[in-house]
Amino acid sequence: MKRVARLSLLLMFVMLMCMAGSAQTISGSIAGTVTDQAGAALGGASVKIVEGAKSITLSATTDSEGRFVFPTVTPGTYTLTIEASGFKRAERTGLLLVANDKLTLGDITLDVGATSETVTVTAEATVVQSESAERSYAIQGEIVQNIAVNGRGFVNLASIATGVVFNNNVANSDAITNVSANGLRTSANNL
Repeated sequence: MKRVARLSLLLMFVMLMCMAGSAQTISGSIAGTVTDQAGAALGGASVKIVEGAKSITLSATTDSEGRFVFPTVTPGTYTLTIEASGFKRAERTGLLLVANDKLTLGDITLDVGATSETVTVTAEATVVQSESAERSYAIQGEIVQNIAVNGRGFVNLASIATGVVFNNNVANSDAITNVSANGLRTSANNL
C-alpha cells in the first residue's frame, strides 16, 4: 500500500513540474492581416521580418484571407516588409517584441503601384495586444541605467511596470513573493 502511495505521489509531482515548465517562454509572436485599399484580403503576399542586431530573418506568406503569423519569434526590434504583385512594398520599422508578447499588427493596407516603390511607416499609434489576457513587460537597459534603486534587489524594478503592487506587510520587502501583478496572486509571478 505504501508503494502505491509513493508512486502516486511521485507521478503527481512529475505532472506538476511539467505544467510549471510549459508555462514559461522566452519567445513571442507577431501576426496581422494584409488588405488592399478597398479592404479586400490579399492572399499570397510575401511577409518578412528582420532583426538586424541579431541577424534574424523570418518569412511567411499570407493565406487566402490575408492573414500571416510568426508564432515563435525571438525578442528584439523588428522591421516588417510586405510585398505583393501590383502593389507598393510596405515597410514598418521599430516593432518591439518582448518575451511572451503576442504582437497583433491589425490590418496593414497596401497601396496600388509598382513593387519598386516603398511605403515606410515609422511612427504610428501604440500597438495593443488584444489576443490574450497575458501581459509581460521588459525593462530596457537605458531605463535600468537611469533609475535609482535602493539596494541591489532586482525585484524593486518590477515597480516600473503598470499594474504591479507590492505587499509591504511582510518582513522581507525584496522578496518576489510580495509582488502582485494586475490582481494575480503573488505565487503567479514568472521572472
